[in-house]
Amino acid sequence: MEDLQISVKKVGSAAVVKFSGNFDYDLDHVNEELIEKQLSSSPDAIVLDMENVKKMASAFINRLVKILRIVDKEKRRLYLLNVSDQSIKVLSMVNIIGRFSILHSEAELKSLHNSSSAKNENPSSVHLSISRSAEDSKHRLSVSGSIVEGANTSLILDEVKSSLGSGASSIILDLAKVDLLDTISVGILLMIQKMCEDKKVTIKIENPNEVITHVLEMNEVGRLFGL
Repeated sequence: MEDLQISVKKVGSAAVVKFSGNFDYDLDHVNEELIEKQLSSSPDAIVLDMENVKKMASAFINRLVKILRIVDKEKRRLYLLNVSDQSIKVLSMVNIIGRFSILHSEAELKSLHNSSSAKNENPSSVHLSISRSAEDSKHRLSVSGSIVEGANTSLILDEVKSSLGSGASSIILDLAKVDLLDTISVGILLMIQKMCEDKKVTIKIENPNEVITHVLEMNEVGRLFGL
């Protein structure tokens, strides 16, 4: 069997730890000391890149949870990058998929980092805007910009609340002018969906680009919005 290989690189302010090989053995190399060493250089986030992972054994799942606790304790973020469909299924089967923020490409990671940096330097530089139109009780919210950490994503929540308060019977989120949705911000969409469900109001997403569609499908929420 192929030995486990580990490499580390920096992407922005994140430390990206990349694995390849088989996790059935050599687990002592994927340990708390490795993560603590990376945290000692003060990155904003630890990213576990599993693009080349062939198999995820149960012992490694337990270690992932331990790593998550370490990162949480240090008030940093933990992301899983390039997780295979099979690994997603395994994490879902053991009911811990919701504990991890999942990125689907290094481009998404870089965009996330750029948005976070922009927020620190100038909060208004991360663009997100919404315009609302209504025909009878059917409301359309046209979103522009990036729905990512660092943007004012609560704006979407506020607009949906306003539509519900105005007696909307259905709401469409038009994402034709949205370039990016990150995994963290999927939580905002889930909150919106639950609000609409409680009010028995239909909500759908229209015109998402390929990247956004992929993020929604990988997080298994696309079907909640009619995709």
